[in-house]
Amino acid sequence: MITRHWGFKVYGEPKPKGSMKCVGGRGKVKHQLVESVDDGGWRGVVAGGARRFVHEKAGEHQSVYVEMTFSLSRPQSHYGTGRNARRVANSAPLWPTLQGVGDSDKLARLVLDALQDAGVLRNDAQVRPLYVDKAYWDPHPAVPPETVSGDVLGRPGMVVRIRPGRG
Repeated sequence: MITRHWGFKVYGEPKPKGSMKCVGGRGKVKHQLVESVDDGGWRGVVAGGARRFVHEKAGEHQSVYVEMTFSLSRPQSHYGTGRNARRVANSAPLWPTLQGVGDSDKLARLVLDALQDAGVLRNDAQVRPLYVDKAYWDPHPAVPPETVSGDVLGRPGMVVRIRPGRG
Protein backbone atom coordinates (compact mmCIF):
# COMPACT_ATOMS: atom_id res chain seq x y z
CA MET A 1 0.00 0.00 0.00
CA ILE A 2 1.37 3.41 -0.89
CA THR A 3 1.08 5.49 2.26
CA ARG A 4 3.34 8.46 1.60
CA HIS A 5 4.81 10.65 -1.12
CA TRP A 6 7.56 9.06 -3.25
CA GLY A 7 9.64 10.73 -5.91
CA PHE A 8 12.59 9.94 -8.10
CA LYS A 9 14.64 11.36 -10.97
CA VAL A 10 16.07 9.53 -13.93
CA TYR A 11 18.48 11.01 -16.43
CA GLY A 12 18.62 10.39 -20.15
CA GLU A 13 16.59 11.55 -23.14
CA PRO A 14 12.92 10.69 -22.42
CA LYS A 15 11.33 8.52 -25.08
CA PRO A 16 7.64 8.11 -25.90
CA LYS A 17 5.91 4.76 -26.09
CA GLY A 18 5.43 3.85 -29.71
CA SER A 19 2.14 3.65 -31.53
CA MET A 20 0.60 0.30 -32.22
CA LYS A 21 0.25 -0.79 -35.81
CA CYS A 22 -1.34 -3.81 -37.38
CA VAL A 23 0.82 -6.11 -39.49
CA GLY A 24 -0.04 -9.28 -41.31
CA GLY A 25 -3.52 -10.28 -42.32
CA ARG A 26 -2.57 -11.66 -45.74
CA GLY A 27 -3.14 -15.25 -46.65
CA LYS A 28 -2.96 -17.50 -43.60
CA VAL A 29 -1.08 -14.95 -41.47
CA LYS A 30 -3.24 -13.44 -38.74
CA HIS A 31 -3.21 -9.79 -37.82
CA GLN A 32 -0.74 -8.84 -35.09
CA LEU A 33 -0.35 -5.60 -33.22
CA VAL A 34 3.24 -4.46 -32.85
CA GLU A 35 4.76 -1.36 -31.33
CA SER A 36 6.23 0.82 -34.06
CA VAL A 37 8.94 2.62 -32.03
CA ASP A 38 11.84 1.24 -29.97
CA ASP A 39 12.35 3.23 -26.76
CA GLY A 40 16.10 2.52 -26.70
CA GLY A 41 15.93 1.09 -23.17
CA TRP A 42 14.26 4.15 -21.60
CA ARG A 43 11.47 2.00 -20.11
CA GLY A 44 14.07 -0.10 -18.29
CA VAL A 45 15.82 3.03 -17.00
CA VAL A 46 12.55 4.37 -15.57
CA ALA A 47 11.62 0.96 -14.08
CA GLY A 48 15.07 0.78 -12.48
CA GLY A 49 14.61 4.22 -10.92
CA ALA A 50 11.23 3.20 -9.55
CA ARG A 51 12.64 -0.03 -8.06
CA ARG A 52 15.49 1.87 -6.45
CA PHE A 53 13.57 4.80 -4.96
CA VAL A 54 9.94 3.72 -4.40
CA HIS A 55 9.73 1.31 -1.48
CA GLU A 56 5.97 0.69 -1.43
CA LYS A 57 3.60 -0.94 -3.88
CA ALA A 58 0.05 0.18 -4.62
CA GLY A 59 -2.63 -1.95 -3.02
CA GLU A 60 -4.95 -3.97 -5.23
CA HIS A 61 -7.76 -1.40 -5.23
CA GLN A 62 -5.74 1.66 -4.27
CA SER A 63 -5.78 4.78 -6.43
CA VAL A 64 -2.56 6.73 -6.76
CA TYR A 65 -1.66 10.23 -7.92
CA VAL A 66 1.20 10.34 -10.43
CA GLU A 67 2.98 13.46 -11.60
CA MET A 68 5.72 13.45 -14.25
CA THR A 69 7.84 16.29 -15.52
CA PHE A 70 9.96 15.65 -18.60
CA SER A 71 13.08 17.71 -19.33
CA LEU A 72 13.70 17.43 -23.06
CA SER A 73 16.63 18.49 -25.22
CA ARG A 74 16.06 21.17 -27.80
CA PRO A 75 16.60 20.21 -31.45
CA GLN A 76 19.76 21.69 -33.00
CA SER A 77 17.53 23.75 -35.30
CA HIS A 78 16.48 25.86 -32.28
CA TYR A 79 19.96 27.33 -31.95
CA GLY A 80 21.68 30.07 -33.88
CA THR A 81 24.72 29.63 -36.10
CA GLY A 82 28.33 30.81 -35.92
CA ARG A 83 29.05 32.75 -32.74
CA ASN A 84 25.39 32.27 -31.71
CA ALA A 85 25.55 28.48 -31.95
CA ARG A 86 25.01 28.13 -28.18
CA ARG A 87 22.13 30.61 -28.04
CA VAL A 88 18.51 29.67 -28.52
CA ALA A 89 17.15 31.52 -31.54
CA ASN A 90 14.38 34.07 -30.94
CA SER A 91 12.22 32.12 -33.39
CA ALA A 92 12.53 28.87 -31.40
CA PRO A 93 9.39 27.77 -29.53
CA LEU A 94 9.42 28.23 -25.76
CA TRP A 95 7.75 24.88 -25.05
CA PRO A 96 8.16 21.39 -26.59
CA THR A 97 4.88 21.40 -28.48
CA LEU A 98 6.01 20.61 -32.02
CA GLN A 99 5.34 17.30 -33.72
CA GLY A 100 8.12 14.80 -33.18
CA VAL A 101 9.17 16.19 -29.79
CA GLY A 102 7.11 13.68 -27.82
CA ASP A 103 3.39 13.58 -27.22
CA SER A 104 2.59 13.94 -23.53
CA ASP A 105 0.31 10.90 -23.59
CA LYS A 106 2.94 8.67 -25.23
CA LEU A 107 5.65 9.85 -22.82
CA ALA A 108 3.30 9.11 -19.90
CA ARG A 109 2.23 5.68 -21.21
CA LEU A 110 5.81 4.47 -21.26
CA VAL A 111 6.39 5.66 -17.68
CA LEU A 112 3.18 4.04 -16.44
CA ASP A 113 4.20 0.77 -18.09
CA ALA A 114 7.62 1.06 -16.41
CA LEU A 115 5.93 1.58 -13.02
CA GLN A 116 4.04 -1.67 -13.63
CA ASP A 117 7.29 -3.41 -14.65
CA ALA A 118 8.84 -2.24 -11.37
CA GLY A 119 5.88 -3.56 -9.36
CA VAL A 120 4.93 -0.11 -8.02
CA LEU A 121 1.55 -0.32 -9.77
CA ARG A 122 -0.50 -3.42 -10.38
CA ASN A 123 -2.20 -1.72 -13.31
CA ASP A 124 -1.99 1.80 -14.69
CA ALA A 125 -5.78 2.02 -14.30
CA GLN A 126 -4.99 2.74 -10.61
CA VAL A 127 -3.68 6.19 -11.56
CA ARG A 128 -6.07 9.04 -10.86
CA PRO A 129 -5.20 11.81 -11.33
CA LEU A 130 -2.30 11.90 -13.77
CA TYR A 131 -0.34 15.09 -14.32
CA VAL A 132 2.17 15.36 -17.18
CA ASP A 133 4.38 18.34 -17.92
CA LYS A 134 7.31 18.82 -20.27
CA ALA A 135 9.81 21.58 -20.88
CA TYR A 136 13.12 22.12 -22.60
CA TRP A 137 16.01 21.95 -20.17
CA ASP A 138 18.54 24.73 -20.18
CA PRO A 139 21.78 24.66 -18.17
CA HIS A 140 21.77 28.47 -17.87
CA PRO A 141 18.19 29.69 -18.11
CA ALA A 142 17.68 33.44 -18.18
CA VAL A 143 14.25 32.77 -16.70
CA PRO A 144 13.41 29.39 -15.13
CA PRO A 145 10.67 27.53 -17.02
CA GLU A 146 7.27 28.14 -15.46
CA THR A 147 6.01 24.63 -14.86
CA VAL A 148 3.48 23.82 -12.19
CA SER A 149 5.82 21.45 -10.38
CA GLY A 150 9.10 23.34 -10.88
CA ASP A 151 10.75 19.97 -11.56
CA VAL A 152 12.61 20.84 -14.77
CA LEU A 153 16.10 19.36 -14.59
CA GLY A 154 19.37 20.90 -15.74
CA ARG A 155 19.86 18.07 -18.24
CA PRO A 156 17.62 15.60 -20.10
CA GLY A 157 15.58 13.34 -17.87
CA MET A 158 12.43 13.31 -15.80
CA VAL A 159 11.01 13.55 -12.32
CA VAL A 160 8.23 11.20 -11.19
CA ARG A 161 6.16 11.77 -8.06
CA ILE A 162 3.73 9.20 -6.66
CA ARG A 163 1.44 9.53 -3.67
CA PRO A 164 -1.75 7.94 -2.37
CA GLY A 165 -4.86 8.99 -4.27
CA ARG A 166 -8.06 10.13 -2.68
CA GLY A 167 -10.75 7.57 -2.16
